Amino acid sequence: PGPNGWLSERQTLVLTVDGGAKEPRSLKPAVGAGVAAWVYGKGKPVPIMDKVIPMPEASTAQQAETGAFTTALTARDEAFQFAVRKGFEPEPPDIILADSSLSAAIAGGRARPRSKNIVNMHKAQPERDAHCARPWACRHIPRTMNERADGLASLACAIVIMARRTGASMK
Repeated sequence: PGPNGWLSERQTLVLTVDGGAKEPRSLKPAVGAGVAAWVYGKGKPVPIMDKVIPMPEASTAQQAETGAFTTALTARDEAFQFAVRKGFEPEPPDIILADSSLSAAIAGGRARPRSKNIVNMHKAQPERDAHCARPWACRHIPRTMNERADGLASLACAIVIMARRTGASMK
């Protein structure tokens, strides 16, 4: 996510995000998202925090990707505090990596949301950005480099499926 050696020269807070939908052709797809936070320093990633986000009211993978991204924005402060408690001193900007090129482009201001499913999820972004204490950047990464967040998103979808099968509340 930067020039050669960029992450090896400083400690950086990196959040990887992913969203997905299982049973997408059913009347009620199981939708979920995942966020994994890492500190990169001296070329080595150290896991800091994971978030599993079941989204029982959502219906598309686009909504899941957007939910993962918005969760990452709000979870950055928490991840930063975890990193500091573990003895790290991550330098800004924080990096959010998404394997959805659309999510990365929208977050980076290079595209705008058009789908009715995600427009409302992005409406609050200018306000969120105005209140961010730490600078951040969002970039696209290949799916093959996003295994941890992908696994968390799959777990979130599985939670939605199990809750529906057992009649458990998701509130």
